[in-house]
Amino acid sequence: MKKTLLLPLFLAFCSQAFAAEPAFTLKDNDTWVMAGDSITAQRLHSNFVEAFYRTRYPQLHLHFRNSGISGNRTNDILARFDYDVAAWKPTIVSIELGMNDVGVPNPESKDAPVAYVAGMKKLADNVRALKAQPLFISSSPVNDGSLMDAWTSTRCRTIHPFTEALKELGLKENVPVIDQYHPLISLWGPNKTIEDAGTLAIHIRQLKPDCNIPDLATLQEFAKSWEGKPEGIPLGGDPVHPGPVGQYTMAATILIGLNADREVSSATIKADGIVVATKGCTITDIVSKDGKLSFARLDERSPWPILSEGAPSLKFMPEIADLSHYILTIPGLAAGQYRVAMNDKLVATLSNEELAKGWNMSTVVAGPLGERGTRILGLISNLQNPLNNAWREASKAKDTVKLAVAQKAIDECEAQLQTACQPTPIRFAIEPATASVSSNVKLPGNAGPNLALHKTVITSTPNQSGWDGLVDGSWAPDAPNTFATDESPQFPKIVTIDLEKSADISMVLMGVPDYGSTKTIEVSVSLDGTKFTDVASYVFSQNKEEKHLYSFPATPARYVRLTYPDNYENTVRFGANYMFTSEVEVYAPPK
Repeated sequence: MKKTLLLPLFLAFCSQAFAAEPAFTLKDNDTWVMAGDSITAQRLHSNFVEAFYRTRYPQLHLHFRNSGISGNRTNDILARFDYDVAAWKPTIVSIELGMNDVGVPNPESKDAPVAYVAGMKKLADNVRALKAQPLFISSSPVNDGSLMDAWTSTRCRTIHPFTEALKELGLKENVPVIDQYHPLISLWGPNKTIEDAGTLAIHIRQLKPDCNIPDLATLQEFAKSWEGKPEGIPLGGDPVHPGPVGQYTMAATILIGLNADREVSSATIKADGIVVATKGCTITDIVSKDGKLSFARLDERSPWPILSEGAPSLKFMPEIADLSHYILTIPGLAAGQYRVAMNDKLVATLSNEELAKGWNMSTVVAGPLGERGTRILGLISNLQNPLNNAWREASKAKDTVKLAVAQKAIDECEAQLQTACQPTPIRFAIEPATASVSSNVKLPGNAGPNLALHKTVITSTPNQSGWDGLVDGSWAPDAPNTFATDESPQFPKIVTIDLEKSADISMVLMGVPDYGSTKTIEVSVSLDGTKFTDVASYVFSQNKEEKHLYSFPATPARYVRLTYPDNYENTVRFGANYMFTSEVEVYAPPK
């Protein structure tokens, strides 16, 4: 099952996620208290939602307060409501519960959600008594491979009727309800199954022939059949508390349910430097010369910050990128590939067709966008962890002196956030992607197209933090444009590129960044994906950005395999067992 087939199911559920009116809006000086259990207390998806609104409305002075506590149910939040919710003087209160509330006697009985619904109604009444807007958010599912009507745990199954009961309550009480459960189970469930099957296949391939495993041949046959299949994307964390990848899908589901404003900005600039149209941005300092185009772009708002460790979510759930329409369109470029740099940092390589169609830059997590996003989310983490917790402790203790100190620290952090969220000019440079990547590594003029570009990559030791840019066309030396294996100590580590059709290849261009402990990379090729022939090997330097062109007699092949047999013992920025590769290009020059 390909992940693209999961998207229609996800979107169908998303259309039902916003179950009640009135529509959700934010205004200047709103204070949004996010009440919930341990999932909220993780300060991941709640922080991501905060980052979205702060960068989407940088002119507004917005305040977000995390009020999540592990193990909480409705009665727990009711008990601490005065000092941990009302004390913030909120204008909006979201209540995200259910994961623990389903733990009742006879959870599958028709009356199981009664106490949960009563508690949520009481919380909504309390919020309205503050003249604030209540917002219900259902629990996320358990990431255990459960599907609708094919659950693998009672807990995940029981969240379904609780969510339905919450939606009914929202309609009755005119409270907006965001249904996380149904869109996410349609996305997470199949992915978990694929992920588990792929992980099992990797473990089987690592078994030695003399291991004492019954019916090993059958297992090996399964592992072989799984080669080339789509890989599941690890959500990180645990089944109840996903890591950044899973939590970005949660935040996106909430934002979709809230009908969040997707427009950032757009600009259309002809290859000759003529500005055709702009919306939400200004273009200055345009230079068009010798097939190159550069300009400065100042936006009125920014795309949703996506951390590098959450970057795999962009492939897993394309709707995440669609939540930020941050468009650059350049018609009239000559046919070919173009490197795009922001503030002198390479962030992408695109074709003239892609740039003419309009490129949504919301997928860029490197360069100045990545740096700004990291700073903003770092400030939010500081705000919602030590500073927020100090205020809550003082509020609970009714300590006015400590409360004043905590509030001052919060005010100072929010002032820094307000500044960090203001867009600053970005200098763009678009130029043809030449065959040469350094002064001493050049391809012949007749090298032909890069056969590996955007092809399928299969690795024996997948990295779970977004380092998957082996064949993305970018030599940018960071996630997601650089590739990395995992940190397991087992060598050799193997990566296979499926070119999708055979060709007489004779050159492989490859490079490593100036960090990591990558040492030797061997290249082998195969027609059928099972029998590989070694064709070249090279030992890269450490602590130095380096490219190498592997040249060998033309060999018919569909699969290109990289083998990392060893590493440098010294570490540079990362553990010595991570193997990094900036990019791989494969060529079959015509004879």
